[in-house]
Amino acid sequence: MGLTGIQLASQVGKAAAGGDRGLATAIAPPTLTAAFWMLVLLIPLSVFFSAICLSLAVLARSMKEGQYYMTPLYLVAMPLIFLTLMPGIELNLFYSLVPITGVSLLLRTLIVGDYQSALRYFLPVLVPTVVYGVVALRWADRTVSARGSALPRGRAVRSAELGPSRIARQGADPDRRTGASYASRSC
Repeated sequence: MGLTGIQLASQVGKAAAGGDRGLATAIAPPTLTAAFWMLVLLIPLSVFFSAICLSLAVLARSMKEGQYYMTPLYLVAMPLIFLTLMPGIELNLFYSLVPITGVSLLLRTLIVGDYQSALRYFLPVLVPTVVYGVVALRWADRTVSARGSALPRGRAVRSAELGPSRIARQGADPDRRTGASYASRSC
C-alpha cells in the first residue's frame, strides 16, 4: 500500500505542475477499450494459474500438503510480478514472452495509456500466454486423469455421505488427541 501511495503522489505532483488537465489525466480510470483488452489478457492468465493450481491440488492428499505444493508457485510468480514495478523495466519482445511479466507490463502500458506500445506488443504477449494456458490445461487434464476421481464411480453420492455428519453417525473419532468430534466442533 505504501508503494502505491508514493506512486500516486508522485503522479499527482507531476500532473499538478501541468495544471488541472494534467491532474485529470494522471488519475483517470482506463478507457472502456483499454478495460476490454485488459479482460481479454486476464482470461488466459487466469486459465494458466487455475490449471497449475488444479494440478497441484490433485497431487496433494491434505490441505497442509496442498499448501506445501502451492508455496513454490507463489515464490516463482511474485518476483515475476514485482519485476514490473522496477524502474526502467519496459515492455519489449523478451519480457513479452515471460509468462506473468509480459501480461503485467502490458496491463501497465494499457493503464498508463500508451496504446501504440500496447498495440505493438499485444499479440506477442497474448499468444505465449494462451500457449502456456493450453499446456497447463493439458497437464491438469493428465494429472486429474492419472489420479482418478475422489468420488466413487457408478453411483450417486449424497451430500450427507461426504460431510462431518457421516463421521458423527458412524461414531468415529477423527481427532484422537482431544476426543473431539467434528459434530461437537461445529456447534
